[in-house]
Amino acid sequence: MTGTKVALLAYNEQASSPETSQVQKAAEKAGVPVIPVTETLPKGDDYQAWQQGNIDAITAALAR
Repeated sequence: MTGTKVALLAYNEQASSPETSQVQKAAEKAGVPVIPVTETLPKGDDYQAWQQGNIDAITAALAR
């Protein structure tokens, strides 16, 4: 595809590899907002706060 723009990159910060790091760096270099997410509930958060944090990060990234 040509002319398609990526709105954001969500990546799992609990599972990284050389390939995922390369994709993340390419997105950052291209000016694509990069949003870290987790598979599991972060320590000290409840489920609602965890998901609201994800929503807030995505909303902010899409507003750029």
